[in-house]
Amino acid sequence: MLKGSYTVESVFVLTICIWVMFAVMYGGMYVHDRIAMETVVNEMAYSWLASPQPEKAGEWKKGVEKTLKKKLYLFRVKEIKEKRTLRSEKITVRYSLPVSWKYMKKILVGDKKYLTYETVREIVEPGKYMWDAEAIRGVTGK
Repeated sequence: MLKGSYTVESVFVLTICIWVMFAVMYGGMYVHDRIAMETVVNEMAYSWLASPQPEKAGEWKKGVEKTLKKKLYLFRVKEIKEKRTLRSEKITVRYSLPVSWKYMKKILVGDKKYLTYETVREIVEPGKYMWDAEAIRGVTGK
């Protein structure tokens, strides 16, 4: 009689199940980090731009980095840039995904070393623009 065959087969099946579970967990943490990054950056950008006396960009970036470090599981923030123009604010976050299993990393990020998340917030001041439009119309006489 062969009494050890089920044990050997279950070792292979269990090993595959464990790898699949790890892959699903990494995928879930990846999605969590993407959503957390978008939420934190957008909320803090909104509060920064909507405040009557916005703090300096350096202080704001430190606050974003500190909040992201608390919320993210996998991503490591490398750099936060902000570019302000007359009508908008562009915020770019560069981050890496330190996953040691190269096949999982290739599935999630491809061959990239750093990933970027960008958001653009428009600076809208309707009263000011209306006043400017009325002043221009008054000057031109139309």
